[in-house]
Amino acid sequence: MNDQIEQMIALLVGEIEELEKLEQLCDEVYKTGNQNLIGKSWIAVEEKRLVVEELIAKVNSDRVKKYSDEWEGKIDQIIDQLSGCSEP
Repeated sequence: MNDQIEQMIALLVGEIEELEKLEQLCDEVYKTGNQNLIGKSWIAVEEKRLVVEELIAKVNSDRVKKYSDEWEGKIDQIIDQLSGCSEP
């Protein structure tokens, strides 16, 4: 699970870097005054933002699942110990 989360975080970092580059490009396009090009560039930025938000949600979901699974295992172990059925 940790490897999967690390891969997702690496992917997220790459997407954020691309988003930053797109935002810089939009700033440059804005200087041209070409409304059509400005609109298209900002649409690209918004689409990239959606991708980044989805990846953030996925990473958070995977992390919650990982910790939930770990706690479930710990709780099961405590219950087993309390009931005298402890396994090494």
